[in-house]
Amino acid sequence: MSGNIKISLVLFLIFYSQSCNLLNRDDVDFTDSSFKHNAKINNGKPYHNRNLMLGNPDWIRYHPDSFLVILDRSFSNQLKIIDLKSDSIQEYIAQGKGPGEMIVPYCVQIFEKDIYVFDLQLPKILILSPVSSRKFSITKEFRLNEKNLNTYYPLEENLMVFQSSLEEETRLTFFNHAGKSVKKIGELPPRTGDRRVLGVNQAFASWIAASSRNKKFAMACAYTDIIEIFDFNGSLIKRIQGPLGIQLNVTNKNIPIGAVVKIEPLILVFNRIDAGDKEFWIGYTGFKTRKGYRQTYRDIASRRFYCFDWKGHPLRKIEADSGFVDFDIDWKNKTLYDLRWTNKSLEIASYSLEDILNDKN
Repeated sequence: MSGNIKISLVLFLIFYSQSCNLLNRDDVDFTDSSFKHNAKINNGKPYHNRNLMLGNPDWIRYHPDSFLVILDRSFSNQLKIIDLKSDSIQEYIAQGKGPGEMIVPYCVQIFEKDIYVFDLQLPKILILSPVSSRKFSITKEFRLNEKNLNTYYPLEENLMVFQSSLEEETRLTFFNHAGKSVKKIGELPPRTGDRRVLGVNQAFASWIAASSRNKKFAMACAYTDIIEIFDFNGSLIKRIQGPLGIQLNVTNKNIPIGAVVKIEPLILVFNRIDAGDKEFWIGYTGFKTRKGYRQTYRDIASRRFYCFDWKGHPLRKIEADSGFVDFDIDWKNKTLYDLRWTNKSLEIASYSLEDILNDKN
């Protein structure tokens, strides 16, 4: 897997290495044996709707009014909102640069009852709100005053946190709903390699989820096994590492078209995150790239969840029956929804978490 991200006039690529730099098991904060509970989720119920067509969806979110929100860039209208009560489908966000349109929609999030969607290329945010008769409408649209942003999470009505721009060495950037950055804070996780690396933040690309009740959010790194917990001011509460103990080496390498970010070793570690008031769940992939092997979507799908409380204590490890690309949890009704692989395509499935969420942590 390689990413091409244009930063200023320099083209950055993530290069792979086959070397393996890992900490001793005694030096990591958790391993698989650290979790008090082990469980499996299986017999997921597939969602059937004859009016629903899926191409290559990569985001799923549960809306508290009993909707599923699916981002699928395979179609002209890239956002689908499925009413779980009636099975009706609403479609939004055509491809383009105009009002209500996006070029590369990415990272769908739910805040209270609003749906947020971010465009990687423009960059801008669209907010869809419920209006009447179980319908949604685009109620706000604004551009951000920075580029090369990636994942984010809405924390309050007028405040969002992003992982900072990919060329920065600041961990977090906060934006208001005018699209202006209001605060930059935080140091990047530890690494080895060159002291100054252009595009270093690519190495720490992370997934973000928050608990409004706790006023905390968690970040899980995609390319290293580091998990961080912050308060809503951006202060780091805890940073933990496991289960692999990756010693990430990040350097620049010159090539004819610019510079590249080289990560050693390159392992696809954590994939997506969801948070409730008592705990947060992280999808785990752990796929090690191999020279000469072209990985498939199934290779980079997750098959495991790691669950932690908001103090960073390991709670449970859960094995999934199928590889999934994204998931979201209805914490009130104790149901997990995911986009899972079946045969050669993706489908929506739901799993009861009644027994798992009722365990005594």
